[in-house]
Amino acid sequence: MWNKLSHDKWTIIYRSKVSNKAIYNHEHADLLHFMIEYDDIQILIDSGRSSYKFNDVHFDAFKSQYHNSVTIDKLSYQPEYSKYFPNDYYHSKFDVAVKQDNEILKVTFNGTGFNRIDRMIQFRREVILTNKYLLITDISMSPHTHIIDNYFHISKEFFYDLDNEVLTNKVNNLTIKYSGKCKFLSQDNKLTNGSEKYGEIYKKSVLHSTEKIDSNRKIINKFEII
Repeated sequence: MWNKLSHDKWTIIYRSKVSNKAIYNHEHADLLHFMIEYDDIQILIDSGRSSYKFNDVHFDAFKSQYHNSVTIDKLSYQPEYSKYFPNDYYHSKFDVAVKQDNEILKVTFNGTGFNRIDRMIQFRREVILTNKYLLITDISMSPHTHIIDNYFHISKEFFYDLDNEVLTNKVNNLTIKYSGKCKFLSQDNKLTNGSEKYGEIYKKSVLHSTEKIDSNRKIINKFEII
């Protein structure tokens, strides 16, 4: 199930329900993924998938790295392939909590999918929308340090203004300031491939970071309208 919520000029679309990964399906690794629009302008997007052919350049687009999501120790929130391991390996709890008032919209993703790496992780992702900014905080409850990779896929309508260090959509006159550890991937990286139509590929920008996470280190990323 997918939910769509709005706050001020922002819209967030996210998946709110987990399925049984021990059976074959066509689902993507997108439980922690969300899409963002501002004033009906797409900002953080879904990569789509141009082909289900194993040798296609976009075959891997179901993986977490192609979503506005994370991996921990190079593993997705849930195993990428079903039927490889005992059923218990796929079992996890997942829920989404929503809090909204006049000032903010807060969507919190809670799950145990990464607990197969470390039982104490109890991963939490908080997404906060105010009238001016989007704030994403990734949290691990474990005292043990792990490596977290963050990915944000930017609409092809935006370009990066290197001089001013902002994302700009000239058509809609929208400028966004990003704050965090992410850097743009080279356009040669296959993660910059997107698809809006089966069999077709286009290029987009992708922000990526590799950081350390534990109970004393939260990962924070911010997109601010300026």
